[in-house]
Amino acid sequence: MVNQYRTKEWLTFRQQIFESDGWKCVDCGKESSTGKGLQVHHEIYVNGQKPWEAPAQHCRTLCKKCHAMQHGKIRPDYGWDFYCDEDLGDLSGECDRCGNDIRYVFHIGHPNWGMMEVGTDCCDELTGTREASSTRKAAQRLERFLHSKRWKIIDGLETIKQMGFEIRIIHDSEGYGISANGTEGAKRFLEVNEAKIHAFHTVDDGTMERFFKNRSTKK
Repeated sequence: MVNQYRTKEWLTFRQQIFESDGWKCVDCGKESSTGKGLQVHHEIYVNGQKPWEAPAQHCRTLCKKCHAMQHGKIRPDYGWDFYCDEDLGDLSGECDRCGNDIRYVFHIGHPNWGMMEVGTDCCDELTGTREASSTRKAAQRLERFLHSKRWKIIDGLETIKQMGFEIRIIHDSEGYGISANGTEGAKRFLEVNEAKIHAFHTVDDGTMERFFKNRSTKK
């Protein structure tokens, strides 16, 4: 039986696809002027159709690694989506990709590979974003805020100055609340850290600044 991938028709078709893609992998950019290490990926297969009879628009040049990833033979390095994250509190987690111990776990998924739990660097690399780095930096900033030595007891209340606001944690029969620049908020929380976390986010995302600006324009 003749190997279809050694026929003159296929070799000619293969070269034309390589030429149209500039003799490089369209996914990772790996180049080869002779075509060595490059392969043609068929995006659509039709029963009974010879490999060189496929429309050129349904074929593209890939290197061996990217081609294997396309067919699910090895884990892909791209096409992953970030879903959620969690802070384990210590290095009790393990990255599914590199095996390193991790504290911050990022859950990512791939349509052809399923879900993985990875660390910060692997999440950024696989998703092609800075989602994990940004999330981890925000978590570290929040942790520094919660344990900051700038918290002082003033008039019996935990107080801190943050981004131009004097924030106080109040406590009454309904729970813990926040006072900013002398204005007390209506929300109450069961734990003191919940109130501090809410204060951090309202300052960090600009909510508190917008509140005071809107109030001043209404006067």
